[in-house]
Amino acid sequence: MNMCSRCGNPAKENLLYCPICGGHLLEGPSSISMQQSALNVLHNNLRAERICWRISAAVYIFGFILFASFFLLFLSLRLFYVSMVGIENTYTSLLEFGIAAILFLTLSCVHVATCRIITRRMEEVYTNCGKTVDRGERIGLIVKGILLNPLAVIFILLNFAFIQNRKHLLKQTYLAQTRSNV
Repeated sequence: MNMCSRCGNPAKENLLYCPICGGHLLEGPSSISMQQSALNVLHNNLRAERICWRISAAVYIFGFILFASFFLLFLSLRLFYVSMVGIENTYTSLLEFGIAAILFLTLSCVHVATCRIITRRMEEVYTNCGKTVDRGERIGLIVKGILLNPLAVIFILLNFAFIQNRKHLLKQTYLAQTRSNV
């Protein structure tokens, strides 16, 4: 079966151009290389996205350590101040640093969990690309990236656009993968 070099749609054997988009049709072995190159692009985009999430996770972990140490420093100074002078001071700074430390800890946990999910999807690209395609089509993933990691949004959008453009080719690749796994 021939495949279109532009949209990945299958076409009849005797046609030279795709009836849907007008692209050149490739013969059977070329379609396999198109599938492999599509999987490589997905894998590379996921790798770049994972790097962005890891960088931001490291920043949030550093922030947690910083604010937790300030919290402990202010706590120890406050306890020392109360025991030495006997006058109680306000808890404002102590509370602010504690809340910031908890916020940074929560964000770093979310980022580390996202890195683990992306790693799982990267491992599945060549054996079961269906989950990766489903993940890449979610609008919620774009919103999550915008809210939590604007740098990763670039690669999330690249994967989203790539999956939309090559949806048929990726679905066909997924079907071939499921047939070979059975």
